[in-house]
Amino acid sequence: MTITVSSSADIWSRTPDNDHDQARESDIARQIDDVLAILAAIEASFETNRQCLLDWAGPEVLKLRFLKQLDVRQTRQREWLVQKLVELHHCKTMVPLAMKS
Repeated sequence: MTITVSSSADIWSRTPDNDHDQARESDIARQIDDVLAILAAIEASFETNRQCLLDWAGPEVLKLRFLKQLDVRQTRQREWLVQKLVELHHCKTMVPLAMKS
């Protein structure tokens, strides 16, 4: 059995493991973009709702209560997404390490 080793410096880009890692890295990047888009939508919605409450002519006591509820809701919506972003970032930094080994 003869094994031929290419002298090309690009040999690693053609190995199945590297192709898998590049696909995984691309998938992670797409997921990061998705999470960032969702976070931006949550922030935009929060700001719109907040401004509506501030402009509302209702009693100040109710405004403050609703603003607090709005803030709690935004925080709850963002928490798991931020955690997911941290996890994805960790995975993204691990892929290049796996490609080097």
